[in-house]
Amino acid sequence: MPAGQPRGYPKSGGRKKRTKNRGPRLPPAPPSEVAGLRSLARSFTAHCINCLVEVMRSHEAEGSARILAARELLNRGWRQPKVEVSV
Repeated sequence: MPAGQPRGYPKSGGRKKRTKNRGPRLPPAPPSEVAGLRSLARSFTAHCINCLVEVMRSHEAEGSARILAARELLNRGWRQPKVEVSV
């Protein structure tokens, strides 16, 4: 209860009852920007794969990091299995 307001009065401010708590929505990026970002990310593919291979082969890396690197390499090579969700 806000200070200075007696008990029993309805609260003031805030959102209306039974409405969702949503923030502002951002507009989707134009397709040309998405294509440019994808091509930029793809230009680093060889470097990223080499980095994953180094982590996977490293004996100093933790076991969890090596497993994640191996999993990422397998997902890239053999495609990640699709996850089906039924409601």
